[in-house]
Amino acid sequence: MDYQSVFSSIPMPATLIDMQGRIVDVNDAFLEWARGMGHDLRKQDRIGHQITDFSGVFEEQRQLVVFINDLLEGKGAQHLRWEGRVEDGHLIWGDIRGQVVSDGDGNLVGAVILREDVTEEVLQERRQLLLHRLRDEILRMRDAHDTQQVMVAVQDGLRSLGIPMDDCGVNLVDDSVDPPVVQFHSMTAEGTWRPTGHGEGSKIILHIWRQGEIAYRRDLMAEDEHGEAPQIEGLFQRSVRSVIDVPFAHGTLAVNSPRPNAFSETDLDILTEMAQALSEAFDRLSAIEALRQSEGRYRAMVSQIAEAVLLIDLETHCIVESNRASRELLGYDEGQIEGESVYDVVAHDKASIDANEARLLKERSTMVGERRFRHRDGHLIDVDVSLTLIEYGNRETSCVVARDIGDRKRRERRRQVMERLREEVWRMQTGREIETLIDLARTSLRSLGVAFDHFGMNLIDVRTRDHFRVYAQTLTNRVRMPRVRADQVLLQFWTGGEPVYRADLEQEDPYDECEIIQTNYGMRIRAVLDVPFSHGTVAVNSLRPHAFSDDDIALVSELATALSDAFRRTDDLARLAAQREHLMVTLRSIGDGVISTDADGCVELLNEAAEALTGWSQEEAQGEPLETIFRIVDATTRQPCSSPVQRVVKDGHLVAPGEDVLLLSRDGSERLLADSSAPMRDQEGVIIGAVLVFQDVTDQRKTEQDLAHAEKLESLGVLAGGIAHDFNNILTAITGHLSLAGLEASGSESLRHLVKQAEKAAMQAARLTQQLLTFSRGGEPVRQYVDMGELLEEAATFVLRGSNVSVDFDLPADLHGVHGDPGQLAQVVQNLVINADQAMEEGGKLWITAANSSPTGDDGYVRIDIRDVGRGMPAEVVQRIFEPYFTTKEKGSGLGLATAYAIIDQHGGHLSVDSVLGEGTTFTLQLPIMLQAVPEPRQAVAKVAAVGQGRVLVMDDEEEICILLERMLGHLGYRTAFAQSGDEAVQLFQEAIKSDPFDVVVLDLTVPGGMGGAQTLSALQELDPDVRAVVSSGYSNDPVMARFAEHGFRGVVRKPYVMDQMAQALAEALN
Repeated sequence: MDYQSVFSSIPMPATLIDMQGRIVDVNDAFLEWARGMGHDLRKQDRIGHQITDFSGVFEEQRQLVVFINDLLEGKGAQHLRWEGRVEDGHLIWGDIRGQVVSDGDGNLVGAVILREDVTEEVLQERRQLLLHRLRDEILRMRDAHDTQQVMVAVQDGLRSLGIPMDDCGVNLVDDSVDPPVVQFHSMTAEGTWRPTGHGEGSKIILHIWRQGEIAYRRDLMAEDEHGEAPQIEGLFQRSVRSVIDVPFAHGTLAVNSPRPNAFSETDLDILTEMAQALSEAFDRLSAIEALRQSEGRYRAMVSQIAEAVLLIDLETHCIVESNRASRELLGYDEGQIEGESVYDVVAHDKASIDANEARLLKERSTMVGERRFRHRDGHLIDVDVSLTLIEYGNRETSCVVARDIGDRKRRERRRQVMERLREEVWRMQTGREIETLIDLARTSLRSLGVAFDHFGMNLIDVRTRDHFRVYAQTLTNRVRMPRVRADQVLLQFWTGGEPVYRADLEQEDPYDECEIIQTNYGMRIRAVLDVPFSHGTVAVNSLRPHAFSDDDIALVSELATALSDAFRRTDDLARLAAQREHLMVTLRSIGDGVISTDADGCVELLNEAAEALTGWSQEEAQGEPLETIFRIVDATTRQPCSSPVQRVVKDGHLVAPGEDVLLLSRDGSERLLADSSAPMRDQEGVIIGAVLVFQDVTDQRKTEQDLAHAEKLESLGVLAGGIAHDFNNILTAITGHLSLAGLEASGSESLRHLVKQAEKAAMQAARLTQQLLTFSRGGEPVRQYVDMGELLEEAATFVLRGSNVSVDFDLPADLHGVHGDPGQLAQVVQNLVINADQAMEEGGKLWITAANSSPTGDDGYVRIDIRDVGRGMPAEVVQRIFEPYFTTKEKGSGLGLATAYAIIDQHGGHLSVDSVLGEGTTFTLQLPIMLQAVPEPRQAVAKVAAVGQGRVLVMDDEEEICILLERMLGHLGYRTAFAQSGDEAVQLFQEAIKSDPFDVVVLDLTVPGGMGGAQTLSALQELDPDVRAVVSSGYSNDPVMARFAEHGFRGVVRKPYVMDQMAQALAEALN
């Protein structure tokens, strides 16, 4: 179910607002409610407007403004009651309740406003208040002049209850004469009651009075059965269409209206109650007159009235007379109450009673109020009383007239309890608060007089209907039973929809539950009551049989109804919040930025990607114009772009992404975007906003540029590989002949020194070739033991030759070697030293230190620090220093440090930087160590070339290389044979197996147009699985060179050849 469906399904009129108080949506129930109020609305008439713009039903706009402000400021759930009048003139009342809506992170994003028609409830309250006021006025009556206050109370009360009348009157019937006389009374303009006429119309009123039934003439213009319209219009000097007369003991209560069919059935009920109150008033007036006229008539009259009447002697404080109503109220038989002390009957302290009697004697006026009487069995009774001073038996006596108000007090208490319960459920946010609600429900029933021993709720899983969660409470303990599988009995109670009362389980156990209930509670439960509601049952039980009365069952049922209403409303809100959260989770999971706006282009929602790209949070952006949050310019002209939402709302269709649009983020950063916008429509197809989806394509464009650059580098790599191969072949001839020359010059030390220097220069040229290959293609390191002390000294000294920067080395003699590619590691050191040199433009000092990070073990590292005292770098540069193409140099490529980082990473090491602006920079390298069985001192002279023996097959396509190797290998004592292709090498190897087999083969890795070294070795292994082979190449980036053993080779030798390296490689292969 989508959000719109959830929101529309809420049965109460609902409005959704954002944090700025703008209406985001209204549901169908709201539109239906508005039509009932006389407003034919559509959603677009409300969406986008401030909710406070629609405050016509409130006394003043401030009332609603305060409500909305308190709600959106997070002050909790809010409640407001309003009053309005519908087209037919009737007053209506409603409750507005507000609850904030939060996202998944707990941030407020808006609120939902629910309306509820409480007209019936308000009418009941006002009706009770009106009757209470009427009875107060009645109790104050002493003579006929006091009837005016009663009449005023009647008219004011009818108007406050929304009765749509224009006039109110009373027709009094005097039946003590023959024929009876009718006196008409109405309200004057000054607000007083007075007689307005008699005689005419008497027959109609007498007929209605004698019939004792309400006479409602709905439209005198359409039907005038008694021909009374002219008389009524003459009396009121205007047209009268609707007339009602309600009979009471002494006449009729009359109302009218100029509108036809003006009065509803509810109006008739209210008028009937008012007429009953008038009966009581005039009965009391008759009783007072009877007291004044004669004691005999008093007894006859007072004995018949409904109120309790007691006469109390003010000297003895004893009751001297009572009527039947008073005896029934207090539990006495006739003649038993006379002589009882007032202190025993009135449940107040003696001082309070004496004070009231003293005040009565002093003021000599009627006193009214609420009191408590004590029943003969001891229970207390709430009553309304009036105290009047009268002469009785030649003595001053207090006449106490009382009415039992227990039912009214209980109804009021019940209403307050249920209202509080509804408020508590309204505030419920999660199921964890259910125990608080149960506490309140338990205490509510207890306060209403339901005498239970245990109270609980069985909450059912309404989705699956297969499990209950049981919450049970005694008066002092709370028990939360585990989630249990619903048995058929509970399901039967719940689905039956009616209270199920088991008055005495030990006498009758229709559901076979007595044993399990008594086991669960550990005591003898006798009476059990389950009342179903929307989400389970309310359960009460007692240790006493027949513990619950019909009134108790009604109370629990009313509580269950309140729970149903509240739980359903909470479910609706929970579903709405869950759907919103689902939407938010979906949006958060989308990698693209998403912004939704209202029809005016103000932001309603951002997802996390949009927050990251714009620099605005959801809370900050909500309600702001889109142009403030989503600032876009043309990437070429830098001119602001028009709002895509405006185009969407105007055109009503998808707006395709623009070309080269730049988003200017809040932090000043810029990002290339691809964006599109689409309209959002309600169920009626009306555009209510827009959604903008945009993607950061900065990295994509950069990747495209990088790919083009990589293709160029790949081409350069191919070129560099060819150069390296050809140049290495030339260097091989040079270094090889220099090695031979060095041997021939053994008799001349000076000549031998010159040969060594030339050989050293040739090897540096070879390393430069290797660096070119690594730079262009990221060559795989060809690992060997590397003396890092020697490498550091050579690389740094070479770079700083001719520089105004001096270098200081701190390299311990026992510094471990590392397992790495010397050419690549030299490239890293040279790059770092070059950077340091450039950072110290005016000269300075460079420190290069090294240390063993652990004295022994294969998991140790060599730590190298290269520290300068240059200008240093700010933190934002340090963070990006190893990014490809990032550079602070005017003509830099941004590849130097990125390449250095990649090389160290390929060696299983780590490269880091620490820099302080204005003080200098330190680069730290950590490389895995490689321990030799006998560490070679760095100061030792080169090893003498080893002399070997055996037959060697060499495959190389270069004739000059073959001639060189023939002389070198011959000098080392080996017999040689040469092949210029793989096929030739296989043929020679096969022929030699039977007569003079080869002891070792040296295979060039790359042979143009034929089998290379790896393929040739595979063919040779088919002839001899134990063939000993050494791989050779000028392409050190080939993985075969780096992991030669994995491909079946016994050794590796790189071009250009040096006599010592060749001798060592052959010796290792043979041994």
